[in-house]
Amino acid sequence: MNLTIITYNVHNFMLHGKCNLSGVVDALRDEKADVIFLQEVIHPSSVDDGDASNENQGNNAKLELLAKNLDMNFVEYGSFSSASPYGNAIVSRLPIAQFFSYN
Repeated sequence: MNLTIITYNVHNFMLHGKCNLSGVVDALRDEKADVIFLQEVIHPSSVDDGDASNENQGNNAKLELLAKNLDMNFVEYGSFSSASPYGNAIVSRLPIAQFFSYN
């Protein structure tokens, strides 16, 4: 079995000060990766400012929307805090049966 694994710094899905979630989704879809490691992801629970139906609705919806558009599973992890809500995420075509995060 071959797996394609990539890593990508999404910079909170921003490009030139604007949300570029659709561009990130398109780029990742083109790679046909099985597992994707993302950096600089806003923790979905850090701010309750939107829902996953629209990429411009809010930061907490972006990771969920990305995973939904790629038809993948996801988990978020990292040093999220009110001072720095950025962290990391794993997005996977494969089921994520268990996940542990050690800081």
